[in-house]
Amino acid sequence: MEKLESVIVNTVFREDEPKKQFISGDIAKKYLVKYSKIIKELSSYYVENKKDKIISQMQENDVVNAYALYYLPINFYKISFLFSKISKDLFKEKNHINLLDYGCGPATGAIAASDYFKNLNVNLSFTLFDKSLPMLNLGKKLLKGYAENDVLITSNINDVRKKKYDVITLLNAINELTNEELNKLFEDINFLLDSNGILIILEPALKDLARRLMMFRDKILEKYKFSILYPCFHLDKCQMINSENDWCHGEILGLNSKLVRQFDEITGFNKHKIKYSSIILYKNENFKNVNDNFCRIVNIPKETNRGLVLNLCGKDCFKEVTVSKNKLKENKRLKKLKFFDEINKDEIGE
Repeated sequence: MEKLESVIVNTVFREDEPKKQFISGDIAKKYLVKYSKIIKELSSYYVENKKDKIISQMQENDVVNAYALYYLPINFYKISFLFSKISKDLFKEKNHINLLDYGCGPATGAIAASDYFKNLNVNLSFTLFDKSLPMLNLGKKLLKGYAENDVLITSNINDVRKKKYDVITLLNAINELTNEELNKLFEDINFLLDSNGILIILEPALKDLARRLMMFRDKILEKYKFSILYPCFHLDKCQMINSENDWCHGEILGLNSKLVRQFDEITGFNKHKIKYSSIILYKNENFKNVNDNFCRIVNIPKETNRGLVLNLCGKDCFKEVTVSKNKLKENKRLKKLKFFDEINKDEIGE
């Protein structure tokens, strides 16, 4: 994170002073105030799902810079976490990886991929695609500052269609599209993604957006030949979608970002817990990553007089269970379970 933030600061700020300040400590508030106002405005647009506002704002350099200063460290942390859920064994036969960062923003997916693949003996080629030219230009600079790789930047989808990709990252893009556009996007992705390719979708953990992703999960699995690497343990229709007040999302702790901390102090935001909604798809319908006996915990485990209350989501399993106190004594791991952890139903006698 320190390396990434250094690249962001050196790329965004023209003045030397904030760059020097960042090396030794915090950046003076006077250099951050104008960006903090933009960050608060962007946040309100995301929460209120004002798609047109978001798209139009991303044509302005100050907005793009503000996005990179605050949201790039956060989204880098999320996408790096998702990459960690992908076994590197899936790439052991590869000596070259083509990655498409679709709706790339400040090249978040490509930057995280640089870290993920750095210890593998593979050559990397990145294609950054975005409709915002200011974003594309910033993304190219940030990626070049972070890691030297072969990079094509384009806002022309025809350039993207000239080759197949081993990995496609789709970050915070679905929320900007209509259902019709989204159907067309998945047709494109199915065509662009090579066999045994991986699609990583990451969206904000907002109820409406997450539920929309859940619905499209079912459509993708029904129409195209994909398996799921994360977070689902089955390929059946999503059971959670029938519960109107629930939406599939996880959370990550431990973000250590100096920039995010400083902006949180100014804006009043709190990114102690980083929430996300995601799915990782593998273009191989015969791949057996699913385990029918596993579930994911979709509530904050709650201790009661009867035991530990868990809401489970898995194959033929979307329900609340109570783990008895005797079970908790027998298996101390159960008391340490957290929201979105996985669990074997055998452990709790289900």
